[in-house]
Amino acid sequence: MKIIPSKKQWANWSLPSKASYAGVVIAVILFSGQLLFSLHQDSYKKESDKPKIIIGTQNKPYLRYELENEKNISFSYELSFQNNGHNTAINLNDSHIIQKLVINDSPVVEVVSNAEKSVLPSKLISGENFFKIYKLNGNNLDKNQIEDLIQKYNSEELSVLLDINIEYEDEMTNNKLNTHEVLNIFKGKVLILN
Repeated sequence: MKIIPSKKQWANWSLPSKASYAGVVIAVILFSGQLLFSLHQDSYKKESDKPKIIIGTQNKPYLRYELENEKNISFSYELSFQNNGHNTAINLNDSHIIQKLVINDSPVVEVVSNAEKSVLPSKLISGENFFKIYKLNGNNLDKNQIEDLIQKYNSEELSVLLDINIEYEDEMTNNKLNTHEVLNIFKGKVLILN
């Protein structure tokens, strides 16, 4: 059985037969096009539904300091983690956190945090926020060093350069995703470097 008629068959067909055949061909083409469009739209929708963790800073001053005693000072900042996607993010962990205390664009101290000690929620649903405070400690400093750090903090010559990578999974598809940010956090501003 031939799907496409020969010229001789076509010539012998009546007008209603030709119209019926043309209608079937057009219907098959339109159905195929609709099917392809629907499949593409579904994959696009799944892609747009995936969770997207956005890392932000919270509450001015963004970088704060605290004198723990006459020899110790700590700098801290609060980060927010928000799921801007439609699906739920699960198994969140910060695979790496590198903090650098920077004075006048020169790193003074670098701390690579142990991701296993860090606590992030196991689940972050769409639109939900999680807040966490990170610290960088300066221990066994003399009075002049502490005063210099505070002066540079107040004049915004001092900042914390944060390189953070958050890994998580899409609860619906189990796809592994990540968010990587490099932030330079000052007392009154935050620069997004990456």
